[in-house]
Amino acid sequence: VAGASSTAADSAWLQVRGVVDPLAEEAPRLAAALDALVLRLGAHVQLKLRLPPPFPSSQTPLRKFTRSALPSSVMPTVVATEAARFEDLLTDDMLTAELATPDCWSISSLRSSGIDLDNLRKIDAQKAGGGIMVEYLLQAIYVEGKAQHKGKPLPGLQLELIDGDTVLGESIVMKNFGYFALEGRFAEVGLRAKPGISNETFALLRVDTALPEGDVTSVLINRFLLPSAALEFALRPKRKAGDLFDRAAVGRASGRRARRRHGSFSASLEGSCPTIHIFSVASGHLYEKLLRIMMASVRRTTRCPVRFWFFDRFMSPDFKASMPRFAEGLNITFEFVSFKWPSWLRDDTGAHFGIRGDKQRLIWAHKILFLDVIFPLDLQRVIFVDADLVVRDDLLELYTMDLEGAPYAFTPFCSGRNVNPDTTGYRFWDSGFWANHLRSLPYHISALFVVDLVEFRRLSVGDTLRSIYHGMAGDPNSLSNLDQDLPNFAQRQVTIKSLPEEWLWCESWCSQASKARAKAIDLCQNPKTKEPKISMARRVVPEWAELDAQVEVLA
Repeated sequence: VAGASSTAADSAWLQVRGVVDPLAEEAPRLAAALDALVLRLGAHVQLKLRLPPPFPSSQTPLRKFTRSALPSSVMPTVVATEAARFEDLLTDDMLTAELATPDCWSISSLRSSGIDLDNLRKIDAQKAGGGIMVEYLLQAIYVEGKAQHKGKPLPGLQLELIDGDTVLGESIVMKNFGYFALEGRFAEVGLRAKPGISNETFALLRVDTALPEGDVTSVLINRFLLPSAALEFALRPKRKAGDLFDRAAVGRASGRRARRRHGSFSASLEGSCPTIHIFSVASGHLYEKLLRIMMASVRRTTRCPVRFWFFDRFMSPDFKASMPRFAEGLNITFEFVSFKWPSWLRDDTGAHFGIRGDKQRLIWAHKILFLDVIFPLDLQRVIFVDADLVVRDDLLELYTMDLEGAPYAFTPFCSGRNVNPDTTGYRFWDSGFWANHLRSLPYHISALFVVDLVEFRRLSVGDTLRSIYHGMAGDPNSLSNLDQDLPNFAQRQVTIKSLPEEWLWCESWCSQASKARAKAIDLCQNPKTKEPKISMARRVVPEWAELDAQVEVLA
């Protein structure tokens, strides 16, 4: 029994009874929530512990240390000062800091005492004077819900959340339940179909029971926890739902240009030297070092303006703080984007479906599953470049390449005379399931690929990939290399244009003779030698020392 004597229990207005497995992953969070009920609402809580059957000590289900810091109010005017403290942890294992928050919060890490939050060790705390201080910022609240027409989802409809003339967030409605999520802030904001083909095709009728004023409806964001919104739309006269996917209209920007919350950028593909947009993901100080070197290699070989896009949630506070100076030194621009994992893509415990508690899988999922919704809707093309890749030729060739109607283009693994004979036994795609599934189709590597976002959205590729993922990810034996396996598996539903093999050379899979033609070198791990990344880079990439020295000066 927690919280009160029997007399207090009889008089408590709220009484909670439950049965809990103390070794379940959700148990620590449940304990924190119950403690809050007792201390702040005077609740009476009674629990019965359900002990699991005995298990070997080497297979303990407890893989996390959990502490809580609950705000004292659900109202944003109250500033929370609580902190979660981890003291006297009885482990010497390498740990990773992970924040569990309400689903509608967008959180950014601010400070971490210079410590790698992906590789925390007890000795690091000792070197830091006995403690490591990590600070996070609640930077936005997501407005989520469903958009429908006559009770059916409206996939492809583009929505905006605005504050005056400023676009706070924008996204596309998904096929699954008509789901959408828009990044907002504490204020009374406007919600509308994006000007252009979406607003020309559909008119907003109501949000739950509220009626909009013209084409914009008001949404009050004044709480830390927001209910889901239900939007109902109607077709405008002489329009049909298929107009949302009209090839000519989808890529056409509206005449009215609103200001973006994060500033402007050039999305045009016109002219001989357009801004080239590059997307990458990294987590941990090692991969952030590799990421900086990749960026330097791009700047060295690409003559046009370059803009980089990163996921805020995976980057360290040190990396984010260093980027303005680093970008100025490289003469590039950058932006951090945030994204809310869809509520419908969670399992019964609230965890990310198919991720299996693996942060690397979570990164892979963000890399491939949500390309239609993470970028500004006016962006027409983007190139994904892995952090551990060194670019050796001008990316303008890829950025302006004719993809022949395909929504994206990947490089196949080296084949024929270009194969590394030392690793042929590890080429899993040449036999078994993959050989039977692909037949004449190649298996592509996901370290570098080009996305035509206009076609990707018009063909609803995001919905197709998420549907396949939802059907397969529940099987622990499927999608081992999630970001790579998924588009390769889906090739008969979503066409992949194969890039020339020289656009991705990897010593692990490619012959030494083919290296001279390499336009990009990938530091993919050798399954035979398991050589560390930096060691491989110094040996394989001739320009590595020079790039490393440049980055050390700028970082």
